[in-house]
Amino acid sequence: MKVTIQDLVQAGVHFGHEKRKWDPKMQPYILGERAGVYIIDLRKTLHGLKRACDFLHHVGRSGGGVLFVGTKKQAQRAVTEAAEKCGMYYVRQRWLGGTLTNFVTVKRSIDRMKEMERQRETGEVARYTKKELSSFNREYKRLEKSLGGIKQMPCVPEALVVIDTQREKLAVAEANRLNIPVVAIVDTKCDPDPVDYVIAANDDAIKSSKLLFDVLAESVWEGVQLRMKSQGVDTSEMAFETRPEEDAPVADVPAQEEVEDLEEPKSPQEDAPEERDPAAVQAQDPVEQIPTAVPSQDEVEQVVQEDKGQEDAGIVKSVDDDVSLETTPEGQTRTTEEEWE
Repeated sequence: MKVTIQDLVQAGVHFGHEKRKWDPKMQPYILGERAGVYIIDLRKTLHGLKRACDFLHHVGRSGGGVLFVGTKKQAQRAVTEAAEKCGMYYVRQRWLGGTLTNFVTVKRSIDRMKEMERQRETGEVARYTKKELSSFNREYKRLEKSLGGIKQMPCVPEALVVIDTQREKLAVAEANRLNIPVVAIVDTKCDPDPVDYVIAANDDAIKSSKLLFDVLAESVWEGVQLRMKSQGVDTSEMAFETRPEEDAPVADVPAQEEVEDLEEPKSPQEDAPEERDPAAVQAQDPVEQIPTAVPSQDEVEQVVQEDKGQEDAGIVKSVDDDVSLETTPEGQTRTTEEEWE
């Protein structure tokens, strides 16, 4: 999947955080500042994205596992879709402490969830009482919500793909402790030091996270295809969305209620890039200029003077269902279709 500077700009990848919310270690990845918002250097972003894609391609070709992590609302859907497309694993809910460093214990919970799935498929739950069945369903939903994306992961992965390292600092710390390479989408507020492959980008915009995760997932899938071809498996009929049967954990599709929640973030801080899209932002970069449509001061003063003149003449116009109303000096309201007495 070829990505250009124009694609990154259209997805809002270049918008950073406000000046007061930044990490000085991200200075090399910042192009400039406009209207109190940092602008990310997309040339550095493309370079980091290429390095990350080459690494993930090698991991997929060597048969290693990749774990995608994104628990913020804007990224949950993109993380799930990216992992499903390339046949890998994901965490979209709260990161459980010890998922990597104490995987043996986590594997027991995964085995318990698989046993509960077997009981539901074979109909063994039919002998449970109403109270026992309610407790059974609650436990299964809790396990599936936390471990559904990694239930087919046999061991710790060989690579970790993260968005927002500040939010997922526990996952990054566990990966560093186990010497697992970390590929991360890092915004201007995050520390890039714990990350092996830095992709400087907007981590709040839905379009930005979806574009980057799709590119990374396709790199993994291309590596998996090469490995399968070397083993004599025919992959000509397999599309990018098709999951190989050997890796094939059937990932859980998010419920309709969860999908609707992803499309409507709870707080304005999580809704981007609109919240960081100042009208006057123009990146002083020969690669791309951001258009603006801000009225001049003369135009504003002209509109104000016209409104003031109408108020002095006693005529105030309003629009209601495409009908223009006029107010006479005596206080009577008439439509423009009527004539003055």
